Amino acid sequence: MINFEEHPFVKVRVKNPVCFSEVRVPRVLLECEVFINVPALKTHHLVGVTVALKNLYGVLPLEYKRRYHTLDRTGEIIVDLNIARRSDLTVVDGTYATHHLPPLERLTLNLTIAGNDPVAVDAVSAKILGLDPDKIRILKWAEEKGLGTSDLNRIRILGLSIREAFREKATTIVDIVNYLYDGMIVLVNGGACTGCFCRLGTELCMDYDSSTLKRPLYILCGPKAEPPKDVDVIFCGEYLRLKYEKSSRGILVPGCPLALEEFREALSMFNLHSSGVLSRRVLRMYLKGPIIKA
Repeated sequence: MINFEEHPFVKVRVKNPVCFSEVRVPRVLLECEVFINVPALKTHHLVGVTVALKNLYGVLPLEYKRRYHTLDRTGEIIVDLNIARRSDLTVVDGTYATHHLPPLERLTLNLTIAGNDPVAVDAVSAKILGLDPDKIRILKWAEEKGLGTSDLNRIRILGLSIREAFREKATTIVDIVNYLYDGMIVLVNGGACTGCFCRLGTELCMDYDSSTLKRPLYILCGPKAEPPKDVDVIFCGEYLRLKYEKSSRGILVPGCPLALEEFREALSMFNLHSSGVLSRRVLRMYLKGPIIKA
């Protein structure tokens, strides 16, 4: 076992990147003959799942991890890192499945998932967690860049089937947001991809004070999202903008994916503001630890 921070980092050119033409990685990662990636099985607040592809974010120098979060380009750098150094074999520790932010629950699955295609491993893992691989942007980008396939119909699965491995839908950032605000701010994902629902959910984990609201505020994303009556509404994403642009209901936040700054402006119209730090309720959830589900 080695600590990457104790080894030199080198710049690597990324061929046909999603966003970044150059990345910094530990030299030892390039020099090794076989790279075995051993992630845990988790959903993730920003990119949907953190399994094979996302695990490479951990090879970045600490200051660069902060940088890409600040740039709102976490998904892009994850795929570009995998282009720079693709895993030869991925072995997933699926003893438990949990959510990255925060550990609201922990499902006991007792699984091991292994494969030589990191995109396929992530797609199967996502399905086992109850997520649609087609809605996870990093899988779409990774497949476009030739890193593997996320098409479940093209993946040969040995051992347990996905149906046999599935226990129940794991917690996502949408569940966490709706837990935090006790029904006063409700995030509805009607089939959006992670570019919308994950980024919206992560933003709503900041220190917004819903006590200023006079009635519930529904934040909708995805083509199947429908607003209930007698609530305030923010429609997010290009599909809902086109659907409701002639309606007198709600505020429209366009874009595919949506622009976070415009979403923050929409929240400010309901007197909702954030100082850019995690809400105290999220921090308390961290301190309480996970809910174990056998």
